Amino acid sequence: MFHILFLAILIITLSFLFLFENFRKVIVFLVIGIIIFCWIPYAINYYSIEKIYEGQKVVEFWTSYLGTIIGGTITLFGVWWQTTRQEKQKERDEKIGLLKILHHYLKKVLLDKELEKKKYNLLSVLSFTNSSSYVREDVKAIPAFENMSFKENDLKIMRLDYGEELFDINTKTMTFNKEWLFLIKTSKEREELVEKIKAINNGKIKELMEILDNLSNIIFYYTYFEFTDKNISKINDHKNKLLAKNNFSVLKTDDNKDFMKLFDEKECAFDRQTEKTMGYLSELLVAEVWLLYSSIFWEIFITKDEEQILYDYYMSISEIVSIDILELLDTMKKTDDKIVKELEKLKK
Repeated sequence: MFHILFLAILIITLSFLFLFENFRKVIVFLVIGIIIFCWIPYAINYYSIEKIYEGQKVVEFWTSYLGTIIGGTITLFGVWWQTTRQEKQKERDEKIGLLKILHHYLKKVLLDKELEKKKYNLLSVLSFTNSSSYVREDVKAIPAFENMSFKENDLKIMRLDYGEELFDINTKTMTFNKEWLFLIKTSKEREELVEKIKAINNGKIKELMEILDNLSNIIFYYTYFEFTDKNISKINDHKNKLLAKNNFSVLKTDDNKDFMKLFDEKECAFDRQTEKTMGYLSELLVAEVWLLYSSIFWEIFITKDEEQILYDYYMSISEIVSIDILELLDTMKKTDDKIVKELEKLKK
């Protein structure tokens, strides 16, 4: 009877081994275990002086043998289950703690009552001809994750479904803060450079500086903390100064063929702050500064140190514009929503 049962188990096992490739390793170990399990009594019987497979002793032996094996297996399973349960609980608690920390830092940014105003005001540093007020070096434009070490938690964060988003937010935030502070700290140097460039006796340079001066003022008033009718009036004044120019040759270069979209009401809205208009103004400023730099680079209009100041400014605003802080803040909001949902799920 035992041999028939053993043969049946072996046939079923081999069938699974043949049919289910994914479980082959598990099944191989299972077969080996069954063979060892069934071989032990025969080994004992073979080397024993008294034959234990006689009458009632067979039942007693198997009862004792199976009881020992099953009891030991249950004990081991209980220890494994308890250990696994404790490890899972520990992982769960650590994950909840990590998510709470991430939510805490994002909430500091997103729950700022002045965020809608501040997010445009942050971009006022882009203005080329308007100086910014000095701020302390420890001030952050966006305080997301300011005191959190990602290096200590990088593996845990990366395991999250939105881990890459968090790393991207952290990298872009640090870069934005660095460039934002740089533009504020060097604004006085740029102010002096602007005055020197304006004095250059060159038609193209003068036209470019007029464009940049008016464009910088438009950006400055567009990103002003309190956006009012007075701002709109100032913006329109500078817009009209550009429109009043008789010679638009500088505006119509191949590098800058879309400049006039600035005055197309379908493309940009100056009566309210919108992400689309801010994005267009920022990209336009980058293009104009590059035209100015490339026009100056081949002529001895300013010193090498002053050229470096202009180039550093161009690189800094390019970095800020490429980050797109308005979109980044929106990404923060969406990522924080995911964190909150996962926290609610883990706490159930």
